[in-house]
Amino acid sequence: NEVFPMLKAVFKGINVTFFAYGVTGSGKTHTMFGTNKEKGITPRVVDKILKRMEKASSAGKPASMRMSFVEIYNNKVFDLLVHPSKAKESELPVRED
Repeated sequence: NEVFPMLKAVFKGINVTFFAYGVTGSGKTHTMFGTNKEKGITPRVVDKILKRMEKASSAGKPASMRMSFVEIYNNKVFDLLVHPSKAKESELPVRED
């Protein structure tokens, strides 16, 4: 309910960030990924975006999407769209202001 209204902005070309924050064991991963029976935020949002893109494409209005999915853990940034066997710590710095 909190996330889907933000998709209106995405469909207008505005960048949107979904951010889960909390201590270890607080349910961030479950909220973002869900389970096989109940999808989390990430798969539901991506499904909705892809369906909208498919509809636009079939109406002659092709669209494109760029997406990043990262985890910041112990001040290290990890790309979660890379298979774990090929994952390595990113060179992205974590800055504090």
